[in-house]
Amino acid sequence: MKIDGATGYGVSVSNGSELTLTKVSRLQMTEYVCVASNGILPDESWTVKLHITFPPTVTPQAVQVSAANGGFAILACNAD
Repeated sequence: MKIDGATGYGVSVSNGSELTLTKVSRLQMTEYVCVASNGILPDESWTVKLHITFPPTVTPQAVQVSAANGGFAILACNAD
């Protein structure tokens, strides 16, 4: 089962031993939990963290910044 702490979203897969994720992206980068249950307590579980490697990206906040002579300018960008 995949649980997203921010949204509470979960995907459950039953009667199978594999979960195949295709075309993975950073959106799937989270913890996944495998739970074995046969009706006899306690259930057994295993957690794995999926880490996705991706190239860095830079998003500029403005194409052009103006400033007065003697003033200041702020050049900002977002980087992942």
